[in-house]
Order: sequence, then C-alpha cells, then structure tokens
Amino acid sequence: MRTILGLVFILMASPVDAIVVTGEASSFELAQQQAFKKAIDHEVGIIIDTERFAVDKELIHNQILSYSAGYITDYTIISQSETNGVWKVEMDVTVASSILKNFILSQAESISQFNGTNIKMQIDMYRKQQADGDKLVKNTLKYFPTEAMHIEASEYKIVLDANRNIYLEIPYTLSWNQSYLDALYELLSLFAVEEKTSIYFDFDHGDRLYFNDRVLLTHIKNRMRRADFVTLKINSLLNEPLLNTCVQSILYRQGVGWDGRSTMYGHKGDGIAVYDRVVQNYISVPISSDIYNVLDGMSQIELSVSTATDCPK
Repeated sequence: MRTILGLVFILMASPVDAIVVTGEASSFELAQQQAFKKAIDHEVGIIIDTERFAVDKELIHNQILSYSAGYITDYTIISQSETNGVWKVEMDVTVASSILKNFILSQAESISQFNGTNIKMQIDMYRKQQADGDKLVKNTLKYFPTEAMHIEASEYKIVLDANRNIYLEIPYTLSWNQSYLDALYELLSLFAVEEKTSIYFDFDHGDRLYFNDRVLLTHIKNRMRRADFVTLKINSLLNEPLLNTCVQSILYRQGVGWDGRSTMYGHKGDGIAVYDRVVQNYISVPISSDIYNVLDGMSQIELSVSTATDCPK
C-alpha cells in the first residue's frame, strides 16, 4: 500500500458514456439521486478514503467516504412508479468525468438547446460533489503535521547555562513522511488542471500541480500555516501522560533564532511549496517545577509535531 491514509483509487477510462440505471428511495428526488450516483460510480469510478481510528496500532474502525469524480450531462426518465411509499425510477443517464478539473458544467450546441432542468441538476450535482471533494481534502489534512513529518529524537542531556539555569536538551531530526506526500499528491491530482495557473502546489523533486480552484488551496493554506511546533510528552511507568506541551516552533534553531533552513514548506503567492530536506535541530526546555515534579519514575520522553492550534492545553 503506497499511502498511509488508505486512499484507494478506482478509476475507469470512460470520459463520456450513457447507462441505464435504477434508483429506489422514499421519494422521487432521492430515487433520482441514487440513480445518478449509480451511473457515476459505474462509468467514472469512486475514491474511497479510509479514515483511521487506531488503538495500540490496531485498526478498530473504518469510515468510508465515496466521492465520484464525474457529473451528469444529460438524462431521460424511462419510467417511474410508487408502491407502498417506495419510489422506483429508471433512467438513461449520460456521464462525463473530471467535474473538478473543468469549470464548464454544461455547454449547448446552439442557443435553442437550453434545458433549464438539466442545468439545475448539473449545478446541484456539482455542489454535492464539490462538498465531497472538500471533505476528502479535510480528512487528509487532519493528519498534518503529526503524520506528515517524521521527528526522531536522540539521547537527551541535562545542561547548565552561565546563570545556573538547568535545561533539558533533546536533539532531533525532522523530515517528511514520503507516504503522506504520496497520498496528498494522488488526492490533489484529481483537482489539477493541465494549463499553468498562478495557483499551484509544488511537491518535492519539482513535481508541480496547477489548479483553477483557489478555495482548495485556501483550505490547504489554512492548515499548513507555517506555525508548527515540537511537542514534548513525558509518560509515567504506567504509560500515563505526565506532561504534554508544545515547546518551540520548528522554524526556531537554537543558537541562531528564526532560520529559513528549518522551513519544511512555504507559501509563495497563491502557491505552496514543499522543501525536500532533513533538518537537524534540538529543543532546549527549562526544568520548570512542572517538569521537575514529574521526573520521579519517568519512563519515556516522546517528541511529535503539532500545529499551533492543536497544541495541548
């Protein structure tokens, strides 16, 4: 499995095709929507996003989200009926792919071919699928930066400064989790366009994706704010958390201050760039009374990366 997020892609090579489908539901509208979804899933495919809930590294629950990268261009109702409160609709549906890559939802061959019902249906489908796409992106970004970056701590030491202040010093190495970048790349590829625009995402090794959707990049920028912190966690002998706190920004380098060489990603106008680098740094934590009081019986020190908004209280 390439990705840590369990993104599974099932895509078929049928850009525009027609299919007869049947939908059943408690209302005509719901039966129609079910038929539309069957047609899209059959002709274009689905993406399954497995949202993980892990305890002791064991998967205990999967939440499956289906998102169809396609839309309906035309349809004809073959039959409809209602029996005991259950509506059944049979439809001939024409499906096109890649709704999120193209702003043209509908295009008539002549002005006389204006079908208002179809246009409303296409707009409704677009809004629904756009919301599903946003949910996929949100589900992926929720793992940032905790699972997006590897942080590996080295042996700590206790140091004394010139003013007799005592510090806990822990060297660490910070790098990208390539599996996470692979998952993000595969997901964002669904939204990418071929033409070059000012809205882009630069992955490591110079692989750039372009977008027409500024809102999409705004969602990503709101999560990737360049405000990530190293989090220090101290556990007891019973593996109970004694201390869990953000210590310092990953952009801060001891003895230097704010250092661009520690930047793992950056914002450039309407774009975002990921930097392929490994950062060597260390945290220096004053031995406060809180830390001093939990040192007895301490069994483990853990480092992780957290956004500023997700820092432990």
